[in-house]
Amino acid sequence: MSIRLQNLHNPSYPIPSILNTKMKALCLSEHCTGFINIHTFISKPEQLRLLTENYSYQIQSRRNGSYYYQFSTTPNIKEVILKIEKLEGADNLNITLRLNYESLPSVTKYVESKTISRSDSELEIPYWLNKDGRYFLELHFDKNNELETSVGFSLNAVSLDQTFRRKNLRASLSNKLNPRLFKSAAIDYYQDKTTGTIEPYTTYKLIKESGSESFLYTFNINHEQENEFMVPIPLNLTEENFSVLKFEIEDIIDTGGTFEFSINFRPQTDSDGRVKFFPESVDQIIVGCLSQDVYEIPSLPRHCSRNGIRNIAPIIINNTVDNSTVLLPFPESGTWYASLKLFCRPCSKCKCYRECSQLLQNCISRCSCDTVNSCSKCSMRCKADVEKQDKCRNCNCDENCEISTGSCNSTVMFDLSSFPCVMGKCGPNGKCQFMVADGYIFSACSCRNKYRGMDCTDDSNATPFWKVVLGQVLLITSNTIMLPCIYIACRRKYFSEAVMYSFVFLFSSFYHACDVSDNSVQFCITTHSSLQFGDFFSALLAIWGTMLAISDLKLKFRAILHVFAAIILAYFTVIDKTGIWIFLVITIPGLAIIGVSWYLKYRKSGKNFIRKRYLKFYFTSGIVVMGIGILIYAFLQTSGNYMYLHSLWHCIVGITVLIVLPQRNTFPPIQNL
Repeated sequence: MSIRLQNLHNPSYPIPSILNTKMKALCLSEHCTGFINIHTFISKPEQLRLLTENYSYQIQSRRNGSYYYQFSTTPNIKEVILKIEKLEGADNLNITLRLNYESLPSVTKYVESKTISRSDSELEIPYWLNKDGRYFLELHFDKNNELETSVGFSLNAVSLDQTFRRKNLRASLSNKLNPRLFKSAAIDYYQDKTTGTIEPYTTYKLIKESGSESFLYTFNINHEQENEFMVPIPLNLTEENFSVLKFEIEDIIDTGGTFEFSINFRPQTDSDGRVKFFPESVDQIIVGCLSQDVYEIPSLPRHCSRNGIRNIAPIIINNTVDNSTVLLPFPESGTWYASLKLFCRPCSKCKCYRECSQLLQNCISRCSCDTVNSCSKCSMRCKADVEKQDKCRNCNCDENCEISTGSCNSTVMFDLSSFPCVMGKCGPNGKCQFMVADGYIFSACSCRNKYRGMDCTDDSNATPFWKVVLGQVLLITSNTIMLPCIYIACRRKYFSEAVMYSFVFLFSSFYHACDVSDNSVQFCITTHSSLQFGDFFSALLAIWGTMLAISDLKLKFRAILHVFAAIILAYFTVIDKTGIWIFLVITIPGLAIIGVSWYLKYRKSGKNFIRKRYLKFYFTSGIVVMGIGILIYAFLQTSGNYMYLHSLWHCIVGITVLIVLPQRNTFPPIQNL
C-alpha cells in the first residue's frame, strides 16, 4: 500500500504544531505584525460582441489593440471551428487569437492561443471544448504601421450526434457497469492535443453521502436500486477507453478536512461467496489522476495530461502495488474529476513515434465531418490506416509506446472521501481539533512533544522519550522545596501562609504531571486548564501572602488584604495565566505596603523596629535570590530549556521563602501601631 500527501499550495506544513502554553513575558517576547495590501484590477473591454454560428464577421482596424467576442455552448457542442475567410493588411501583420473559459483571455491566461500572419488568408482553427458555458475569444492586432487591416471570419460548431449517443450508451456501459444499476453515467469524447484523435470515454456523476461529523463525507456512484443505496460499486475497466468520476466539493462545509482518493483491485469471490484474492496480470497498470475544473487524461508511464501539458500521476497500481492512496489537505471548492485508465502492459518506447504521429495528424486534418461521432470515426480510421503501414506497425501513434497485443480488463474499487484531519485521526502524538479562522472552520492536528506534519508524524524536532520523562521528574520533584516552607511557616505560626504553600505544592505537582507532551507518562486528575489555573493562582496568592507577612501588618488588615487580593488575582488569572504583567500587579502594591508599614514602625521606634540581622542578611539575600529568579523566568526561559530553568525557578521561589519569611521575634512589639 502506498500513501502520498498532496499539498498543492505550500510544500511546507500549512498548520503549525500547537504546543502547550508556557509562561511568556508580555512586551519582552518576540512580536511580529504583518500588513497585506490588496489591489483589485478589473479589466473590461470597450465593446464585447456576441458570436453566432455560421455568421460572417468583419473587423477593420488601423491600430494595435484587441477585439473581444463571446459565445456560449451546450452539452451537445464539443468543438467549434474558427474559419479565417479573409485577411488583408501589411505583410508583417500578426494577429494573436486567444480563447478562454468564463473570463476574458490575456497574455498569461488562456485555454488556447495561436498567432496567424498575412499568409494565413484561408485557415480553419479548431477549438475542442472540455466544458459547457461561456467562452471568450480575443483577436489581438500587432502591427508596426497604420495601414488598414481587414479580417473576415466565422464560427462553426461541431455537434454531438445525440442519436448515436443514446443508441450506444447502454451497450458501451454494459462492459463497465451492470446496466440495471446505472443511473448517472454518460459517454463523452475528448481530443488528443498532439494528434487530434477524437476518442470516447465514460463519465460518472457521483453523489455525496455526508456523515454526522464535520468534513466527513464520501462520493459513490448513484444506484437505481433503493435497497442497495450507497453500496460501493466496483468499476470495470478495459483498455479501450478510460473512465472519469465527476463530483462537486461545496464551499465552507466541505473544504476544511483532508480529501482521500484511493483505488485498489477488487477481491474476487468463488461460487460459495468466499472472498479470494487472485493475483492481477503482471503487466497490467492502472493510472489515476485527480484534478479540478477540467479532467486529465491518464497516460504511460505515469502521467496525467491536460491541454497538452503533462504532470506526474498522483496514483498508480499494478501487480506489486495493489492499493494506492493520495491525500489532499483542504481541497478547494468546485467541480473535481478523478480519471482512471487501464493499460495492458508497461510502456516500451517505439523509434518511429514522431514520424507516425505526424502521419496521423496529416490524415486527421483532411477529415471532413460535422458531428463528433463522424469526426471520431474518421480519426479512428486514420489511426488504423497509419498503424497498418510497415514503419508504424508496432507503434501507438497517440503515445510514444509500442502497441500492446491482445486485450485486458480489470475491476477496481475506488474511494473518494473526506475526513477531519488525516483519515480522522492524528496518530499517537497529536489530537484532531476543529478551529475557526475568518469565519471558516477547518480541522487540524494539534501536535505534542514538538512533532510536526499534517498528522504529527514528523519527529525531526521531537523530544526523545527519556528527555520527556526527565523533564517531568524535574518539574514535579522540584516542588518538594515547598515542604520545608510549609514546616517553617507552621513553626513560625504563619498558618494562612502554610495553607497557601501547601496548595502551591499540590497544584504545581499535579499540573506538571499533566502538562507533558507524551500521553504514555501523562497523568491528569482534572482538565489541563483547571490545573493550570490552580497552579498560577496559588503561586500568585502565596507570593502576596509572603509579602504581607514581611510587612508585619495587624491581623485585621492582613485578612482584608488577603480576601481583596484573592478576588483580584482570580480575575486576572482568568484573563491571562502566563503574562509577566500579573506579577507586577502584586509585587508593586506589595512592596508599597511593606514600605509604608516599615516607615510607620520606624517613626514609632526608630531603628529598632526590626532586627538588624534580618534586614542586613536575610531580607537582602532574599531580594538578590528572587531577582535572579525573575531574570531567569522573564528573559532566559524558552521552550527548549523550560524543564531545566522552570525547575530551577521552583527551587529559587522556595529558597526565597525560607530566607525572607520572618521569625516571630523579627519585629519587636510596638504599641498602638
